[in-house]
Amino acid sequence: MNEAIEDRGKMIVQFFRQKPTNEEVTRILSRFDVTGSTILGPCVVLLLMAHFKEKSDALILQVDATATPADVERSVSLPDSPRLIVQGETLTSVTWMLSIEGQVVLSPHPNFVAGLATLFASFYNFNLEYQEEASCTLEFIQRCLVGINPTTGSKNSTTKVVSKTTGKVVEKKKHSMNANVCSLLRKLMDFDWLCM
Repeated sequence: MNEAIEDRGKMIVQFFRQKPTNEEVTRILSRFDVTGSTILGPCVVLLLMAHFKEKSDALILQVDATATPADVERSVSLPDSPRLIVQGETLTSVTWMLSIEGQVVLSPHPNFVAGLATLFASFYNFNLEYQEEASCTLEFIQRCLVGINPTTGSKNSTTKVVSKTTGKVVEKKKHSMNANVCSLLRKLMDFDWLCM
């Protein structure tokens, strides 16, 4: 994932610099410093979440730089779905923890991209669906950065629909790629092709 963030992450930042899609994207870009005081990985994730209009706390929780796992469990309401807990300012911090089911399961570790990979892997290792509030960003990471591109199926959650045959409300799992993710991937491929 380090290589994917380094290569594709730079392209994603360049794309949004040339074609910011909303005010939140512009705000994140204004805080990102290419000279090195900020980190590329968190910037890419925050840009994707801003583009898809997802709240950053749907995937990344920010806590005090000196917080211990016990402090986090006491002071933050941790959701059941996996979250990357960043210690300090999101764009400059390198220390992270991971929470699952309301518990900090990995204590402070010093590499954001490793944390992102661990967060992403937890969905597959524990057979979890992506949380609805961050599903576009997670699917984009899956398809663009990790390279898992199934032709059918998705880790996105199920939706409730009315069955055509029985007329009852049933849960239906999405079997296709998210349209917003598909659109951004296509725009990035075009951007990469035109900028070569």
